Amino acid sequence: NPEDSNARFELGIALLRRGQLQESIHQFRVVVEQSPKHAQAHHSLGVALLSTGNPGAALLHLETATKLSPIFADAFASLGAVLLMKSDYHGAKGALLRAIAIEPKLAIAHYNLARCYLAGGETNKAIDALREAIGQDGSMREEIKCGTDFDVLLANPSFKQLVYSAQRDAT
Repeated sequence: NPEDSNARFELGIALLRRGQLQESIHQFRVVVEQSPKHAQAHHSLGVALLSTGNPGAALLHLETATKLSPIFADAFASLGAVLLMKSDYHGAKGALLRAIAIEPKLAIAHYNLARCYLAGGETNKAIDALREAIGQDGSMREEIKCGTDFDVLLANPSFKQLVYSAQRDAT
C-alpha cells in the first residue's frame, strides 16, 4: 500500500531526526520491503545505519538509492562519505563529484571532497574544495576549525587565511 509506505517513511524521518535510530531503521526497512524502488527510503535507511556504526549495511542501501535515482545528490554525497570512511578515496571522489555535479551548492560534498583530495596528497585541491564548502555554507568554517580532519594543513598559509581569517565570505 503506497499510502502506508509514505506514512512509514515520514515516521522514519521523524524518528531519525529525534535520534531514535533503531526505530527509524525498522520503519525504513518496512518501506523498502514494501516499496523496493523507494530511493529516499534506501537513502534514509543507509544514513540511519551509518549513524549506528554499520557502514557496510549503509553502503548497500546508499548504492541502491543512487542506482534507483541517478539525480539524487544527497544519496551520492552520503555514498561518498561512506566510501571515504572505508578509505576508498577513488570511489568516494567519484560519488562526491557526482553529487556536486547534480547540486553544486551541497557544502558537505565539497567538504568531504576536500578530505579525499587531502588523503591523496592534493593539498591545493583540498583547500579549493574547502573554500567552496565555506562559500556554500559559512558554518563549515567552524566545523573545520573544531574538527581534526584538516589539522595537517594548520601550517599552510592558504588554509590559515581561509579558515582563520576574520573576514566572512559573503553568501
